Amino acid sequence: MSQKERVPVLITTLCRYEHFVRCVESLKKNSLAKETELYIGLDYPLYERHRDGYQKISEYLEKLDGFKKVNVIRHEKNVGAAQNAKIIREIAWEKYDRYIVSEDDNEFSECYLEYMNLLMDKYDNDPEVLAVTGYDYPLDTEGISGDIYACEAYFSAFGYGIWKQKRNEYDLKRTYDTFLGYYKDRNRMKRLYKLYPNQFCNFVKGFLGYTNDLIKNGSAPSGDIAYGIYMFFEGKRMIFPVLSKVRNWGYDGSGIHCNDMRNEDNGARPTYRNFDFSSQSIDMSPVCTALNEIKKDDYEKVIKELNYYFQIGKREKLVSYLTYHFSLLIGVENTKKMIKKLTVKRQ
Repeated sequence: MSQKERVPVLITTLCRYEHFVRCVESLKKNSLAKETELYIGLDYPLYERHRDGYQKISEYLEKLDGFKKVNVIRHEKNVGAAQNAKIIREIAWEKYDRYIVSEDDNEFSECYLEYMNLLMDKYDNDPEVLAVTGYDYPLDTEGISGDIYACEAYFSAFGYGIWKQKRNEYDLKRTYDTFLGYYKDRNRMKRLYKLYPNQFCNFVKGFLGYTNDLIKNGSAPSGDIAYGIYMFFEGKRMIFPVLSKVRNWGYDGSGIHCNDMRNEDNGARPTYRNFDFSSQSIDMSPVCTALNEIKKDDYEKVIKELNYYFQIGKREKLVSYLTYHFSLLIGVENTKKMIKKLTVKRQ
């Protein structure tokens, strides 16, 4: 790649010292690191148990080099993960119109920064592409020709890049009323159920309030599921690599977004319920090769693979389907009240 202004990388952290150092050191191995600005949001300890890791990270940042510039935003009180991310994003936006964002538990390939910069240039003016990611799910891609693919219903936050304008457009849409409109669109919901049954169930459960994944305080938080629903109903896509450039170490119970996952190798193909994310193979090339989109004929296989990875039980699928149509019949708010009462009784 020729010399030009590179996309900055934003990382939020608090006390996970080993994760954070692994994350930053892997980025440092990238050939574009010396041309890339880092924005680090270091939150303040909420509990005393956070103190040791926080202090180690603070000392590590004092000596950190290898990048074009390291901007450390140290909070004087605990602001929480969401606010931490928002603050450093707004600071980066004073200079840049796009950014790459990562939590502190990701490990990156040596070609990651080159890959992300190339893709963000390639899809800059494409209104249908909301974001790009360096992560790919552990899919069986044997026989698939190409380097990248577009997905309309799933969004991966494991090291993704997004443009300021496109993020702002999403923020304007992630309201309760907008998602209610999506929910009442029977034709689109029918298509979602047919093509991506797991996302259909996530939408129904999250919107009706018997999970906390979607609507909070009258709006949709900026999470994977909300992004995925938004993309599906607004005709947007996320670009994924066929070969992952990111490995996630966060499923050890140390973070707030990933549960502690203890997996047993029973020879079965991985699903999102049993996959050992920390063992995932990633692209080992130091140079980013061609970025050709897979052939249209291969998309049917990708959707099949995604549905295997995000597989759900027949009972869960049926219950979500029936609950959805029941909620349209008696009203969404009435259904929410019924679910809330049933939840209280079970407790």
